Amino acid sequence: MKINSKILSLALYELIEENPKNYEKTIESFSNFCCKNNFINILPKISKNIEYFLNKNNIKNSLIITEKTNKEGINTIFNKLDINDANIIVDNNLISGFVLKKNNILYDASLKSQIKKIKEIMNN
Repeated sequence: MKINSKILSLALYELIEENPKNYEKTIESFSNFCCKNNFINILPKISKNIEYFLNKNNIKNSLIITEKTNKEGINTIFNKLDINDANIIVDNNLISGFVLKKNNILYDASLKSQIKKIKEIMNN
């Protein structure tokens, strides 16, 4: 059987679906596999196929914002991150920034996470 972008995309999608909490390790292992087997040139196709699988299965984007975020701020986030639609959740625990779950990938641009990272660096 010839390995192509559709087969690799489906394999990656199923691996992430089986263990979504460790998606970063799964993607890293998958990337290493693609490098070792010279599949780098088809990674853009794999990415598009994964997006298709996610959209097909109605996996929605979730945008977590502060109560201070206005419509203009939401539109800016949508435009910068290439999002058409998302479930918007207001979280009073966020100081500022936002958290986005897009295609099962978490983008944490909150002040809370930045402070946490600084504390970790200072403790090391």
